[in-house]
Amino acid sequence: MFRASYDKLKNYIMCPRRYKFIYVENLRDKFAKAKPEFTMGQHVHGALKTIFSDPNYQKISIKKSVDILRQDWRNNRNGFKSRDEEANFGQRAIEMVKVAIKDQSKNTPTFFEHHIQSEITDDILLSGRIDRIDLDENKGLHLIDYKTSRYNPEYVDKSQLLTYAVLVSRAMDQIPAEVSYWYLEQNDRFAFSPDQADITAMESEIVNTVSRIQADKQLSASPGMTCKWCEFVDICPIGREWKMEDRE
Repeated sequence: MFRASYDKLKNYIMCPRRYKFIYVENLRDKFAKAKPEFTMGQHVHGALKTIFSDPNYQKISIKKSVDILRQDWRNNRNGFKSRDEEANFGQRAIEMVKVAIKDQSKNTPTFFEHHIQSEITDDILLSGRIDRIDLDENKGLHLIDYKTSRYNPEYVDKSQLLTYAVLVSRAMDQIPAEVSYWYLEQNDRFAFSPDQADITAMESEIVNTVSRIQADKQLSASPGMTCKWCEFVDICPIGREWKMEDRE
C-alpha cells in the first residue's frame, strides 16, 4: 500500500529528484539544516498546542502563554546566526502567540496536532497531522492550519487544506464546515467552505499524483526557484548548476 501525505505528494510535484532523496534514499536527516523560521514555527505550534489543550485555556493569561513559549524555546535554539537574529524571531513568535490567545472565536478548540489517516483507495493510505480542529455551535468542524510565514494572497495554495478536508471527511464522516490558513503574524485568514465536489476533485488529484509517482522510474530533477533553499542542492548537479546560473 502506498502511504501518501500532503508533504510527500507536494515534494514530488515540486521536484521528483527531491522526492527521491527524501522518500527513496532517506537522506533528509543527513542533509537537513536547522533554519530560524522553522525553529520559530515549531515553538509557536508547540506553545499553542500546550495552551489550547488545557481545559481552562480561556483563563491562561498572556504572560503565562509567553512563559510557555519561552520555556520551550530554551530547549531548542537551533538555526540562529546571532543573538540579535534569535531575539528578532523570538519577538515575532511572542506576538503570534498573543494574537492566537486574544482571538474571540466562538468555536471550541477540540483537537490539536491531530493525526488522521484513511484509505483513499485499496492501495493508497493518506495521512496527515492537522494543527487544530474546532467545533462550532452546530457541531460543524473547522480545520485550522497555523501559518508563521507572512501572508501573500498571490501564493496561497488550497491543496493542503483540501487534502486535510479529504482526511476529515473520510475519518469523521463529515465534510468540514470551514478550512483555513491562519496567518498569525498579520492575524489574517484564508478560509473557505469545501463541498463534496471539492472533496471528490482532491481525491482524484491525490490518486493521479500517486499514479505518476509509481510510474516514474527516473525521478529526475526539476530545477527552479526551490533550488535556492533545497537542502540537497549540493548533491544534485542539475540543481546546483541552476542555482549558480541564477546567481549570475
